[in-house]
Amino acid sequence: EVTFSGEYTLEGTTWLLDKTIPGSEITALLVNGEVSGSAGCNTYQGTYRSTRAAGRNTIEFGPLATTRMMCDEALMDQEQIYLAALESATEYTVEGFALSITYPGGELLFYDKEGPRPRR
Repeated sequence: EVTFSGEYTLEGTTWLLDKTIPGSEITALLVNGEVSGSAGCNTYQGTYRSTRAAGRNTIEFGPLATTRMMCDEALMDQEQIYLAALESATEYTVEGFALSITYPGGELLFYDKEGPRPRR
């Protein structure tokens, strides 16, 4: 049993995206208005802005730049969907050990890469 007594914030944690293609890792590290990580095949970096307000935390990414390696088609498709979702993100919440980023049509759910995971 894992007990966590700390408090996560948006910045300074390497966030790992839940439910990716097996064997791939998508990460996001947000620090001082900059975001970087792995999009599953390529690395990416860019800027972001966020605001915290009672009941609503907004977030906006972009522009994002990536390296240009080629991977198999499924990984490339996953990467395109992820980056498009980030670039259209509007809100975020940090609850427990999870980060949720909302974009039109969905939500990206992340966990601390080095921390606890939910039970499945």
